[in-house]
Amino acid sequence: MATNAVTAVQLALTFPLWVRRRKWTFSYVDDTTIRQRQSIDFRWPDAADLGDAGPSDGTEVLVPLWIAEKVLLNDLNITDERGTALSLRNRYENGRIASLGMTLVLLGVAGSRGIEVANQRGLSDTVDAIVTGSREDAPTRLAREREEGTGDLARILEVDDEYLALLRELASGFLVLVPLIYEPGRSRVIKLSHQTPHHWTGASREPRLIRLGRSFAATVGLTDKYQDFPGLAIGHSTGTHFQIEAPPEVELSEAVLTTRQHMQEFNATVEVKRRQVVFDQPTASLNVSMPAAAAPGQLPLQSTDAHSPADASRRDKRREILAGRSDEADVKVRLRPPTRGTFVAIAIVTALTALLLWGAEARLTELDGETSAAVLLVVPAVLAAWLARPGEHAFVSRLLSGVRILGLGGGLCALAMTALIASGDIVARAPSVTAGRAHCTAVVERLAPNPVAGRSHSTRRSIRPTGRAGSRGRVETFRCLAATRQRGPALVARSAAKAIARGLAVGASVFAVLLLTGLGRTWIADFRRRNKDVEEKPLSSGTQLSSAPENGAT
Repeated sequence: MATNAVTAVQLALTFPLWVRRRKWTFSYVDDTTIRQRQSIDFRWPDAADLGDAGPSDGTEVLVPLWIAEKVLLNDLNITDERGTALSLRNRYENGRIASLGMTLVLLGVAGSRGIEVANQRGLSDTVDAIVTGSREDAPTRLAREREEGTGDLARILEVDDEYLALLRELASGFLVLVPLIYEPGRSRVIKLSHQTPHHWTGASREPRLIRLGRSFAATVGLTDKYQDFPGLAIGHSTGTHFQIEAPPEVELSEAVLTTRQHMQEFNATVEVKRRQVVFDQPTASLNVSMPAAAAPGQLPLQSTDAHSPADASRRDKRREILAGRSDEADVKVRLRPPTRGTFVAIAIVTALTALLLWGAEARLTELDGETSAAVLLVVPAVLAAWLARPGEHAFVSRLLSGVRILGLGGGLCALAMTALIASGDIVARAPSVTAGRAHCTAVVERLAPNPVAGRSHSTRRSIRPTGRAGSRGRVETFRCLAATRQRGPALVARSAAKAIARGLAVGASVFAVLLLTGLGRTWIADFRRRNKDVEEKPLSSGTQLSSAPENGAT
């Protein structure tokens, strides 16, 4: 077990020397789950590259394919190039093997550097606590050990090199180990896939209200939805390929790759941002290779092979490659709802609804109750066809949720207006009592179908008592008002109905403006990217020297 443990750690320390290419593929299972697939193309290194106690040809070796975060990996599946499933050590066994191998390797490093280890048992316990500890506590324990600087571990890891880099990675992650037969010089391709949770509103430290607002704006087209894949290890292979697959019907507008790589020329970490504009394409592809040297403003695209006979000095090349072992990359993707189909239909229907409601509000007392209600009921019927679409991808449904909510709001406004028109009597002119002669007139517009003509009709009730205003006139006036009080609810309803109708029209207009604004912004963005597609589609790069110290240098 000790030999296998040391070999596994040595392989993890020298990832870029034997792993030639990693291909990451990100796809969306649904709105809350992302499927990550990884293809590892490697060539078995020589036994001499794995230390003095390297494995023999034909023996079983535990190969570290990847250093995963200490989180639950759902639906983990590992196969070889023929599709044969490979067994996987559980997390407890991985922790024991990595802890033992790391301890033995650090003891060897201490011997080569002339450092005397006073307490080997204490060193083993410290390494075990870091490797098997939680992702929250282990990094803190490692930082505390280095800050104190009195323990054996701090003296061994005084230099910021690949050993410290690996221990940092094991503090927050674990080795994914699979058993394979060691065959020096043979090329292999191992495929790994698992599912990770997708936080729709993001997992940043911003207030939740801000994240919810940004998420809703993305669902109505006012902004793009951003998806981040941070902290991807590109120093664990000579070349790395990222492929992002958008869900069906979702537009993938832009993919940005930001790398932090060690440049030998500057002896520092250089940040390089590259962008690929994608238009009407379901996938985006981004590539990065480990540079041998970088000129300012240029990105070296050719990889370096430590096994090539053209290399003048293998030891120098090995040191140069391992200096970039801690290189990382961030991938940011911009997604937007499709402008065809549901988005366009709901936006147009909601805009027409707003216009109809404003027309109904302007002629509220003149509308035919039956015909007008029938016309307005067509709007919810049309919207219903787009508000629910069975078989739609869950991610698309979530991305169009804001569009559907605004469309539903417009439909509800139309239903409310229909109920208002069909509710009964709406007064066109209020009653009046003239001075000097008891006179009362009440005119009522009843928006109810005429049983004879099939049209609405007006009923005029005029009460004109005789005599001048006096005690009898006051009595007749009271009788007049009492008679018109039978229509009291209808008299009061007119002003309330007008206010309600205006509010419904304003609400539908707000919904329509939001939808049309989001649709217009999306169309304009697509038009601009289409014109710049030929110009920007080749990866453009901008190099900036960062203040980060050199990582992984030997």
